[in-house]
Amino acid sequence: MTTVPVIMAFALAASGCGGSDDAGNSAQSPQAPNLSTTATSGSTGDTGSSAGGGGCSGKQVGSLPEATKWGNTANFELWDKRYALNVSAPTAGATTEGKQRVVAKFGVLVKDEYVATFNSGVIRLIDEGGRLCDAATVPPMKALAAGKVQYDSIMFDVPEAVGTDVRAVVLDGSGKAVALFAPTGATDAAADPTACTGTKTAVPAAATTLAFGKPHNLMSDGRVIATVTVAAPVKRAGSADEPTDFVDVKVTVSTQWLASLGRSDFVLTGGGRRCPTDPADKIKAFAPLIVTPDEPSQETLAFAVPKGSSIETFAMQYADTGSSAYTPPAVWK
Repeated sequence: MTTVPVIMAFALAASGCGGSDDAGNSAQSPQAPNLSTTATSGSTGDTGSSAGGGGCSGKQVGSLPEATKWGNTANFELWDKRYALNVSAPTAGATTEGKQRVVAKFGVLVKDEYVATFNSGVIRLIDEGGRLCDAATVPPMKALAAGKVQYDSIMFDVPEAVGTDVRAVVLDGSGKAVALFAPTGATDAAADPTACTGTKTAVPAAATTLAFGKPHNLMSDGRVIATVTVAAPVKRAGSADEPTDFVDVKVTVSTQWLASLGRSDFVLTGGGRRCPTDPADKIKAFAPLIVTPDEPSQETLAFAVPKGSSIETFAMQYADTGSSAYTPPAVWK
């Protein structure tokens, strides 16, 4: 049965950056990006006036999103995945033939998959007129593991007249700016404690709505294949050094046949967003639930939720994503 990874999101704080600046950069490394919070909003970034002859020579970026202040976290969607990104204020490096090497460190966190890729080449610098500056290197595509912040740096060669008077943008495949970092703008805001931070998840079409503890029959070819009961979620506190609390949900399945249900077909939502699987159960989460005739199977599915989240916001959805096409889907709440 096809399985779909459950979304993982963490609130992290970083106190240092790995790696070193380019050899031509003589400035002291800036403070490491801080990804301790998630929500960002603020004033709209100024598109600036057209730069003179000393400006960057690239294409002018069009409409800009709300600005995030250097050293703070912006959240955006790119390639159908959600990211948290922090970019430090650029520092000046060596000057060569009228060009100033400018270096900015960044930290990026993927919020939607166990593993995803991120091409730091989507982070670009623009001058005050909104024109793209020349990248000094071509960044490689790198894999990101959920819950782990990856640090790197971006390097650009800009005209001396521009120097570090730049802003950073994140561009999608069409050239649209989805995030903006500037000297002034929004600072990190406290994360919403009432909801999980995965992708928005609508109730499956034609889903049967039940109270926790009520049984639900799964059908295939006009006959009942299995009966599923989802108990009310039970919350347990994470330890002081864990970034989340946890929710356990007991699932009971009985059948007169032989049934196979995917654990990842059971999705816990909080505030309408997916909650990630408990990291301790990550491998187990991909194993199917195999149920034999007249031997009810009980499994406890574990999920990670933001600290302080309200258990009243949780709901459990079941929708068969495999080829067996058990119907109808259901939601317990």
